Amino acid sequence: MPYAMKPLSCDPARIKGMSERLIVSHYENNYGGAVKRLNLIDEQLAELDYAKAADASTTLLPLDSLWNATLLKT
Repeated sequence: MPYAMKPLSCDPARIKGMSERLIVSHYENNYGGAVKRLNLIDEQLAELDYAKAADASTTLLPLDSLWNATLLKT
């Protein structure tokens, strides 16, 4: 099951000191990009044949996935 973006937990128009456009842009691009990357990594891991894979992807992909999942759950 792919990860999905959680809704923005605040009204960006009501935050003083930062523009609504900036907040929405960071939410969509930074957070949205992390969710897309996490889904891509999960797809790659699902397709990976661990018995045949002997390169860095077998260690780096799970670490990258774990890192992104940790960031998204906080």
